Amino acid sequence: MNAVELQNVTKTFGRTKAVDELSLAAIDRQISTFRVAGLQAECPGVGLDLIRQILAQLRKEKKVKALGTGRGAKWEKLGN
Repeated sequence: MNAVELQNVTKTFGRTKAVDELSLAAIDRQISTFRVAGLQAECPGVGLDLIRQILAQLRKEKKVKALGTGRGAKWEKLGN
């Protein structure tokens, strides 16, 4: 994810950019598939609801895809 994409996503939410950037950086560091629990472990100060909102926005932008539902769902980065 480049700086422009990061800014576009962070403008979408009304929170501090530092928290959004931390969450987006954690998603960007994932190699292929990942779980929300892994993101929570990498970003201990970021709430579950915020992570879900960011993933929903990234899914809408077709940057990630859910590979299941529920607590154990995996996510996959697309086109990176």
